[in-house]
Order: sequence, then C-alpha cells, then structure tokens
Amino acid sequence: MSGVATELPRSYKGNWAGDVRLYRLDPPMETYDGTKADHVIVSAVEVLGVSETYIFAARETGEVVNWGELAGSFRGALDHAGALRGAGYEIGGGE
Repeated sequence: MSGVATELPRSYKGNWAGDVRLYRLDPPMETYDGTKADHVIVSAVEVLGVSETYIFAARETGEVVNWGELAGSFRGALDHAGALRGAGYEIGGGE
C-alpha cells in the first residue's frame, strides 16, 4: 500500500504520555478486524526503559476507537514516520 498520512492540529485532549499525534490517512488503513481507519493516533513513548511507537485507530476528534495495535507499530525506537512507513504511509500534506 502506498498512502499519505497528514498530521492534524492537536485539537484533542487526552491523558497521554510521550509524543502523541493525530493523522488523517488517505487511503484509509485496513485494520486487523477488517474495518477501515481513516484517522489514527500515533504514540511514541518510553515505557519501563523501552521505546515504543504504536498506531491506534481513532476518530477525527482523536478519540481512540480500538486499542489494538495496527500495522507499523513497533518497539525499539520513538519514530512516527517509521511507524507510518511500516504501515505503508508517508507523512505529507498538512493543515
């Protein structure tokens, strides 16, 4: 898959640690349960000394739809672009 992930302004609140950003995906990402996610939260955080960058399906408001980690999620670094690339998206666009 080759798509574009556009970072959206942080217009949502949440109880997050680390670097958390909301992205709109074009085309939407197919999730593990067969639904499509057109927005995702990408969270890059250190947990107990381990770096992890995870992608979660979200609403346009930034509310997580499902806490199942999506394709591209990985441990070992804090890297939004790397996680999205692993899912088949390049960061682009802008708002």
